[in-house]
Amino acid sequence: MMGCVSVTLPTKVGYVFNVYIGTSTSPTNLGLSAMGPTVGPLAGQATQLPSGAVVVITGVGAAQTPPAAPATGVYVFPTIFIGNNSYGQVILENPEFFYLTGADKSDRLNQTRVVSWKCFYGSIILNQAFMARVESSSAFTPGYSAGTMADNS
Repeated sequence: MMGCVSVTLPTKVGYVFNVYIGTSTSPTNLGLSAMGPTVGPLAGQATQLPSGAVVVITGVGAAQTPPAAPATGVYVFPTIFIGNNSYGQVILENPEFFYLTGADKSDRLNQTRVVSWKCFYGSIILNQAFMARVESSSAFTPGYSAGTMADNS
């Protein structure tokens, strides 16, 4: 294809990637790609791309500065906001509950209580535009416990 750039994304499980393009060492635009979202404000942009994919960039997309790496000693913590109707769930099998109501062969004195259940369901993202990931930074390390009940021992 003429006028296109192919990019192979890193293979990192659980990550999605954005591809930025520009004529300087600090690109300020997303690339255009058919692999990006099909709805929402970033439709057609090279964003939220799956790990290990080969992406074809067909042009310069929306202006968006890539995020900078955090400074040394600054930790980034993600927060996910999930809005109404952003995802759906389908129960694939009715839940079943079992419990013992009296003594049986393995517990003749009726001293043990056993409860069990099983439920199968599937989930699907209905509208990615109704979800947001916000990253905030802190100088406190993950697992920091000063000033908490764990610190009062």
